[in-house]
Amino acid sequence: MSENKNYKSFIADALKDLNTGDGADNFKRKGIGEALIALTMVIGDIGSKMDESNKNSQKNTEQLKLLNKNLSEFNAKSGILTKWLILRRINKLVYSSQSGKDKYKEIARIINEVPGVYAKITEPWRQENFVMAISVMYFLHDKEYQPDFLFPWLYQLLQHPSGVIRYAAVRMFQIELGPLTVHMRYPTERPGISGRLKPEIADRIVNTLILNLNNLLADLWKLAYKRYKYINSLPASPYKSVQMVLANLEELCERGE
Repeated sequence: MSENKNYKSFIADALKDLNTGDGADNFKRKGIGEALIALTMVIGDIGSKMDESNKNSQKNTEQLKLLNKNLSEFNAKSGILTKWLILRRINKLVYSSQSGKDKYKEIARIINEVPGVYAKITEPWRQENFVMAISVMYFLHDKEYQPDFLFPWLYQLLQHPSGVIRYAAVRMFQIELGPLTVHMRYPTERPGISGRLKPEIADRIVNTLILNLNNLLADLWKLAYKRYKYINSLPASPYKSVQMVLANLEELCERGE
């Protein structure tokens, strides 16, 4: 038999051979033939399922490519409004996709439970890895009507001795700041990553955030900081991290005045 033949060719040849002969051999061949026919049906069924699986895989691949494209675009752009619009597009893509919806719901569940999980991690390097991982997927949370749900945890991270953890906390705050204040700069736009938050709720969250950040600055203040005129020149510290968040927030709010 030729090595280039596929399984269908082999089965076809076998069925053809079964039609020859007589007597007792025919009885045996009949049983073997029925087995081969059944095998053909099974293989055909597997083949169709594999084809269907491949089609679904291609769809998922296309969705992932689109998601990665949006993420790359997010990292490449620097404008606050542009970032906010891209986040909204990605959020819509993720939660409107029926095939991958459960997967992203699982990501949202993980983000919702991070304070409790983080509290159980004792090794500093594991804490850093965990917080960095959460900061990357943070924008996929599903708390569009409660964007400050992790702020108490982020306040805690801003005071952490590790600069890696503090910077991750600053990044997560900044993801929310643009969407929370977008209505101050563009009155026709609604606040929130998905654009569904009421302006009065966003204003309340922003005012509370400013108050809490200023309270943190008062607690973290050291006389040595008085010599520094600019935030960038401050030594790496929790105080500097809080100043970075507050300065970013104040700049966004001032643009709307």
